Amino acid sequence: MASLIVDGSDLVVKMSEVETFEALHRDIRVRLSTVRAVRVVDDAWPELRGIRAPGTGIPGVIAVGTRRGSFGKDFAVVHGGDPAVVIELADAEYSRIVVTTPDAEGRGRADSGPPDAVVRRASALGLSNQGMKSSPFAWMVVTTCVTSPVRRSSRPR
Repeated sequence: MASLIVDGSDLVVKMSEVETFEALHRDIRVRLSTVRAVRVVDDAWPELRGIRAPGTGIPGVIAVGTRRGSFGKDFAVVHGGDPAVVIELADAEYSRIVVTTPDAEGRGRADSGPPDAVVRRASALGLSNQGMKSSPFAWMVVTTCVTSPVRRSSRPR
């Protein structure tokens, strides 16, 4: 199953060997500064846009690879009916990244959300806070995107 990893100032979609084969693509790497919104959805399938080219797809079962349409390009790693993380991007190779993860639903409790400081910082950077209050998984990704460059630049060397 694909993982979302922060590597320095990049967000990496780390795929398994099988997923790399299915996608006909290596791991996806985007700059954290291009992330505009992160949200968790219960069903990834309505989030998929365009046609698959290249990649692997069986409707309702698997959609892995590049999706193309009038919007540009999206990248998807979707398996079955698991919840998904949807990452909206600006000024990047892809407009959107959709990755299924069984962790999203279990962490999507409404009783715990991001600290207000994270929401304010995300908003100041132009990131949408839609869905962040109801999904700790989404705000964890946003928190990392928002705070990582600040933390790294303030370390003593």
